[in-house]
Amino acid sequence: MQLCAVLTRDDLVGLVEEITPLRVELGSRSRRVIFVGRPSRLELVAGAGLRIRGDARFTWDLAGMTIPVTLRAFQILLVPSIVVRRGHHVLAFDPVLEDLDFKRVPMFLDGRIAEAINDALLAQRSKLAWDFTKALGISHELPARLQPAARFELVPSGGNVVVTSDELRLDIAFEAHVLRRAAAEPVAAPRQPAPPRAGGSSPRAAAPSPPSSAARVSEVPIGARAGHAPDAAPPALNVAEASADAPLSASTAGSAPAPAPPPPVVAAPPTAR
Repeated sequence: MQLCAVLTRDDLVGLVEEITPLRVELGSRSRRVIFVGRPSRLELVAGAGLRIRGDARFTWDLAGMTIPVTLRAFQILLVPSIVVRRGHHVLAFDPVLEDLDFKRVPMFLDGRIAEAINDALLAQRSKLAWDFTKALGISHELPARLQPAARFELVPSGGNVVVTSDELRLDIAFEAHVLRRAAAEPVAAPRQPAPPRAGGSSPRAAAPSPPSSAARVSEVPIGARAGHAPDAAPPALNVAEASADAPLSASTAGSAPAPAPPPPVVAAPPTAR
């Protein structure tokens, strides 16, 4: 992905006119100040940079005295380049002092003044820059309903600057990334031991209960006299019902068992005459 920005000469002239006039301190001494007016000339130098020419005036202190100095002309070349500062890509302009034309300045001062002006320009190098990584970079969290959580980033990865006689062109390359966060693995809950039963005994599987006596006794049909088959099967006698008529008192200590009931009498079938 690439972005191209073009500044024409007219665009640059408008920017410089908005900046000037300006006041620049020369070093740490408050009396050494230069006042820069609006440039008289501004041009793009192919393969070099932006050249600015104008006039200025400033004050210079010497031995406790303040000396006013006038510059009939100064000429500065701003050389653009792409640099990396603290991990960010920056469009920087390095100022190069090309010419100074003093008016009525003693010979022993012009060299010292020119050196002070050049040092002041170099001190402004960090300010003559545009951090386009900070200005154009994008970083946004994706919606929370997307899992795992991720962040979208679009950041400049480099650039190139070209100067012609008509324009200054800046080409910026971008990289897009989706950064996923590592999903937290689920932690298995520790197994809780079963609570102990009353009396401190460990829980055991319940043993199957033996069948009741009523369930063990099968239904017994009542037969006829020996040698004679019954005409029809009599209804079955439910032992459980018989037990209900004469319950056993086995649980009573010392009591005699109840006598068994007499067998039922079955009438013989009538004989033929």
